[in-house]
Amino acid sequence: GVVMAFAVSNAIGTSIYDALLKIKGLPYLPTLRQSKLYSKIGKDIMDKKWIYLTKRCTMLDCLKKMNKTLITGNRIPILRPDRTLIGDIKTSDLLKHVIYIYSL
Repeated sequence: GVVMAFAVSNAIGTSIYDALLKIKGLPYLPTLRQSKLYSKIGKDIMDKKWIYLTKRCTMLDCLKKMNKTLITGNRIPILRPDRTLIGDIKTSDLLKHVIYIYSL
């Protein structure tokens, strides 16, 4: 029963959850339907212009990257020099920090 319902819903179209992600503009990975796409790896389908911060970023670097991120998302990853993830920061928190620093 459940397996058949899942198969029918996938055959009909996009799930309600995928539709909500699209409507809200949130990132998601769509279902890969063509078998030739299954041989691809992450770097083949990722956005090559992704934005990140490091501990050595200047305030100007932060402002530039934050300006780009306001269009594409609401968090910026923070990476080590070898590009391993340290964490992330909300653009709103980064903006608050920049305002605080420049108001001193």
